[in-house]
Amino acid sequence: FLRLNNKKERSPLYGQIELTYRCNLDCIHCYCKGLEDKNRELSTEEWKKILDEIQKEGCLSLCLTGGEPLIRDDFLEIYSYAKAKGFIITLFTNGYALSEKIVAHLAKSPPHSIEITLNSITQTTYESITQRKGSFSRVIENIKLLKEKKLRLILKTNCLKANKDELGRIKKWTEELLGK
Repeated sequence: FLRLNNKKERSPLYGQIELTYRCNLDCIHCYCKGLEDKNRELSTEEWKKILDEIQKEGCLSLCLTGGEPLIRDDFLEIYSYAKAKGFIITLFTNGYALSEKIVAHLAKSPPHSIEITLNSITQTTYESITQRKGSFSRVIENIKLLKEKKLRLILKTNCLKANKDELGRIKKWTEELLGK
């Protein structure tokens, strides 16, 4: 009989932190609307203290999310700090704010996975959901860039009235892209 003991009866093995409620899209299904006050966000140092505390408590795996976490000016600093603390990181993003700088950093110090919400594979439907002109082509390009850099990518979809007729095509496109 193997018994695993820790200092405490329970440890938080997995954590998820919302770095911001702000976003660069305005999706019709978003639950963060009305909460996007940058002045109420925690500072870089406050996030680092939280990361220190949850690591001390035994957290191993961490999801960085938002809103859109990549729009924070200090995202790479917080990400790098979490990686240096040894967290297994999952990144939830809409894929729009990925830049060459961010992708290069992630390629050098990869997260466990990057999860992007892809609610359509047609521009019209995608942009009717995100309410941002030009968002479809930019996100598709960024998805392909992540794939090219061999970063572990998970694509997911919300089932909405706006995309219900495309779910099969989204699945097929994703499986072809990711080789599944």
